[in-house]
Amino acid sequence: MHSVDNLAHDAMEDWAARELERAPRTLSSAQRPRAVVDGKEMTLFSSSNYLGLAHHPAVIGAARDAIENYGVGAGGSRLTTGNLDLHQKAERALAAYFRTEDAVLFPSGYQANVSVVGALAKLAKQAGTPVRVFSDEKNHASLIDGVRREEKEIYAHLDLGDLRARLEACPSGQQPLVVTDGVFSMDGDLVDYPALRALAAEFGAWLLVDDAHGVGSLGRGVTSGYPLPDILIGTASKALGAEGGFACCSAALGRFLRHQARGYVFSTAPSPAIPAAIIAALGLIPEREPLLRERVARFRGVVGAGASPSPIIPIHCVNTAQVMRAASELADAGFMVTPIRYPTVPRDEPLLRICIMATHQLADLDSLASLCVKYSVSRPTH
Repeated sequence: MHSVDNLAHDAMEDWAARELERAPRTLSSAQRPRAVVDGKEMTLFSSSNYLGLAHHPAVIGAARDAIENYGVGAGGSRLTTGNLDLHQKAERALAAYFRTEDAVLFPSGYQANVSVVGALAKLAKQAGTPVRVFSDEKNHASLIDGVRREEKEIYAHLDLGDLRARLEACPSGQQPLVVTDGVFSMDGDLVDYPALRALAAEFGAWLLVDDAHGVGSLGRGVTSGYPLPDILIGTASKALGAEGGFACCSAALGRFLRHQARGYVFSTAPSPAIPAAIIAALGLIPEREPLLRERVARFRGVVGAGASPSPIIPIHCVNTAQVMRAASELADAGFMVTPIRYPTVPRDEPLLRICIMATHQLADLDSLASLCVKYSVSRPTH
C-alpha cells in the first residue's frame, strides 16, 4: 500500500518538474481596478468583477444588513432550516430580471452546472429516453464534469455544422441535450445563440446555456432578445459581484430541480449575505453595463480584438515562455494580467487573459492596450 502523502508529494514534484505548478498571487484588498497584490499596488486586469459591483456601497450595505439580521450562515440546506425568505426573494428577482417563470439558487455556478445536468439526465431516464449530451469542446470544467457520467459527444468549438451532423446521428431512443457556454471563459468568444437555439429545436434537443460570463456584463447575456433555452445557468460571482449560481427555467422544471438537483438538496444554503447582495446588484446592472461596453470597445479597438462586446479579451502567445515573459513585463509596468497556459488551455494556445471592468480608468485601459500592441502575438478576430 502507498502512503497518500508520499503519492501526493511525488505527484506534485512531477507537476513542478513539468513547469505546471501554479503560485497564485495574493490580494489583500477589494477587487477594485487598483488592488494590492503581493503587497504592491497594481492595476487589476484579471478580475471577473466586470461591473465593479463587488465593492459597490449598495451591494455591501445589503450584505451587511442581511448578516446583521440573519447571521453569517444559513444553518441548513434549503429543504431543512436554510430556506430563508431572502433566498426566495433573490430567486424571484432573478426570474423577473431574466423573464422566466422560476429561478433556483445554488451555492456556486459549478454546483449549478453539475447538479442541473445530473437532474436532467435523471429526468430523461425516468421517461425511458436516456440522455445523450452534446457538449462544445471548450465548455467550462463544470459542464465537462457534469456530463462526465453521461453518454456524450464533444462537438468542435462553435461548429454548428459538426453539431448538426452529430444530432442527425443521435439514436431515436435517446433524448439529445445540448450544453454550451454563452461567453467562453478563456477566449471570450460568444455562442451564436439564435442559430444554436433553432438547431436544438429542429432536433427536439433540450438546451442548456451556461452564461456565467455574459450575465450582467452583457445585460441579460447572450440570450437577451430571444426566447430562452430550457435552462439558463448564471452565476452571481462575476458581474454581480457576489457568489452563488442559479438556474432560470420554467416553474415545472424549477420544482423538479428543488427535489432532484443534488447540489441544491444536499448543500447548506448560501449565506444570507449572498441573496441580499444579488438583489441589490441586479438593480445596478443598467447603470454599469453601458460603462463596461464603452471600455471594452475602446480596448478592443486599440489591440485589434474585433467588435465583440465580451469583456474577456485574449492576447494569444506563441508558447508558454512568451506568455510568462509577457505577464512578467506587464507586472513590472504595474498591471496584473493572468497568463493562461496548459493544462487550462491546450499546450499550443497560451494567452494573456485580459478582463475589463466598468470601473477601469480610461487612461489605464489605454496604457495597457499600448503595451499589448508591442507584443509580437497573434490577435483574436472574434
